[in-house]
Amino acid sequence: MQHEAASASVKLQRHSLDTSYALERSQALERENTRLIEELNVLRAHPNTSPDPSALQNPQLNNTLRQLSDKLSQTEELLLKRTNESLHVAHELARVKYDRDAAYEITAKARAREEDCKIRERTLLLQARNAKEESKMADLVVQVSSATPFRNGAVCSSSERRNTPIWSET
Repeated sequence: MQHEAASASVKLQRHSLDTSYALERSQALERENTRLIEELNVLRAHPNTSPDPSALQNPQLNNTLRQLSDKLSQTEELLLKRTNESLHVAHELARVKYDRDAAYEITAKARAREEDCKIRERTLLLQARNAKEESKMADLVVQVSSATPFRNGAVCSSSERRNTPIWSET
């Protein structure tokens, strides 16, 4: 996820740089175009009536203006394209960040469940150990009860049992 976010960030920076360059170029072409339009307006306002070689320059200016206008149109199209790409990359970056946050949330929930399971496992192991100890104690009580000495066909009283060792033969 981090690699994708970094890759998207690099792409966004590259598109931003390309857009900046395209915008600067577009602005330069617009300034040149404005200057040429102003020059053309001046030439139209003050036409040269003398038939000299400079009169041939007017068609050249028109051609130059047309070429610059075409370049400006191309630059504007490129700028629009780069802007759309930048918006797409920004949208993609936002989606990646949202996915990353969702993944962190899922991971946190999974860790919490894992911790709960570990606690439950420890509790069950403790209960099993306690049950095993109780079973051993119950078996020991049964063994002690079966080994209790009998006197005259009756079970000895508890005070007699306390005074009589289990291993002794009476």
